[in-house]
Amino acid sequence: MASENRTRIQQNDLLLHEAVIKNEPAAVREALQRPTDVNCRNNYGRAPIHWAASRGNVEIINLLIESKCDIEAADKFGMRPLLMAAWHGHLDAVKTLVAAGACLAATNKKQNDLLQCACSRGSLDVAEYAISLGAKVQTSDAAGDAPLALASRAGHTALVELLLQKGAYIDAVNKKQNDLLQCACSRGSLDVAEYAISLGAKVQTSDAAGDAPLALASRAGHTALVELLLQKGAYIDAVNKVGRTALHVSCECGHSSTAAFLITKGASKEARDNSGRTPLHLAAVHRHTELVRVLLDAECHVDAVDNNGVTALQMACAQGCRGIVEHLLAFGANVHMQNNVGSSALHAACAADATDIVELLLAHGADPALTDQVGRTALHVSCECGHSSTAAFLITKGASKEARDNSGRTPLHLAAVHRHTELVRVLLDAECHVDAVDNNGVTALQMACAQGCRGIVEHLLAFGANVHMQNNVGSSALHAACAADATDIVELLLAHGADPALTDQWSQSPVSVAGGAAEGPPEGFRRAARGSFSAILDLLTATANLEIPHQEQSDGPSSPRADDRSRGHSPAPSEGVEHNSER
Repeated sequence: MASENRTRIQQNDLLLHEAVIKNEPAAVREALQRPTDVNCRNNYGRAPIHWAASRGNVEIINLLIESKCDIEAADKFGMRPLLMAAWHGHLDAVKTLVAAGACLAATNKKQNDLLQCACSRGSLDVAEYAISLGAKVQTSDAAGDAPLALASRAGHTALVELLLQKGAYIDAVNKKQNDLLQCACSRGSLDVAEYAISLGAKVQTSDAAGDAPLALASRAGHTALVELLLQKGAYIDAVNKVGRTALHVSCECGHSSTAAFLITKGASKEARDNSGRTPLHLAAVHRHTELVRVLLDAECHVDAVDNNGVTALQMACAQGCRGIVEHLLAFGANVHMQNNVGSSALHAACAADATDIVELLLAHGADPALTDQVGRTALHVSCECGHSSTAAFLITKGASKEARDNSGRTPLHLAAVHRHTELVRVLLDAECHVDAVDNNGVTALQMACAQGCRGIVEHLLAFGANVHMQNNVGSSALHAACAADATDIVELLLAHGADPALTDQWSQSPVSVAGGAAEGPPEGFRRAARGSFSAILDLLTATANLEIPHQEQSDGPSSPRADDRSRGHSPAPSEGVEHNSER
């Protein structure tokens, strides 16, 4: 019964909220006559009185007050009914709540009081009323914004004039060091900006980030305001603390008309920020296709490089933005250029899995054999990142399946070590060399075993991978699988003829690895939880009919192998392999 009553009351609470939101006094009266909680809250912490205040319905506000609602209730943003009414500019609602005893000094979580809420939304009459009640025009909120800054940012010239008449300090700044003019420019308030300039505001003053009013107006995309500032003497190529001009910031934010206007007024198209980026770089990296075309039509340098040697083409490829790539190529962008680490546009497109852009670049002469500073081709990058479709397309266009990076790794090695099963199959179907070894003598099979990736191991074995091959320190695929605690792979390798008696250069067999004869796992391996420990031993000993070796105590090392262990080191049966015990 109690549960039913709670459910009924909750339903009534919902009806009360809905009646207030719909602004229907009769429905509110009816809801209040039922068992209900007049202070019931929604997920934002708002009670019916909040909705009534935001809608300015004095009749409903009075009904709720008569029902003993909490007029100081704060929602999750700290907004009380009085602040809500002021925020929405409902003077009569504000007066009703004040008459009911609402706290005039209340603030929300941003420390906005009654006057600041009114100024934020440009409510002149509420602001005048708040001032008449003693509100302070110099009080700042959590961001350091006084009412004057809030009114300026909102673009309310009459309210700005009122606050100045009431003693607001015209040169006050917030925590970002934005003054009256800068606040107006950041929101594109032309009228307030003109008024501020008429009062002597400086068009060259910079805020804490080094942004002058021109940069703020450009970032907001307000071309008319940009024109006004230039007429008033703003320096068109002034830079902020990261070296960006007004043209940079308009390109960063994608404001084509503002950027085009700045260019016609002589803004430098080749200006570089502290990272060496031009406006074209910013337009490309932020995917602003139209802006890229504006800059190219203005004859900017299409192959400019930043401090990392990166071109706009490389950035567009990395973003997978075909439209921008097409524009850049049409204007002669160089597809062969490489950044400071040797990556080209083709490398970037492959990393982004942008097959359509890869096709476009190849059609414009990009070289799939070009390598970065670690010797990786575009196909290497695709395989490392696991992009099967891009890798397959490159192969059809003649990309070398056997290219080796500086570590001697082929695309197959990278696909295996990064656990990209589908990609391994793509490469095998393309008849790559299944037993290629890297500089450490490691095969893709050994890498897959070390990763515990059964799917890849199965593919490699199906294509004839040699289970007997040993790397430069004598470790085999079976050693790697044992160290990874991969029972299922150990079983698979044994079924394909792997020799459990095969030893590495320190005479350690897979049985020794699994049995823990060494003080720790082989160097480069880290064991998984040993849930499969006994199962692996059973498989190995059953196949090889061998006993598990036991360590014998000795007074000192008797071999270089023992000497390694005495210093806390373990042998390296699969040197150079990247391992991951999670499968």
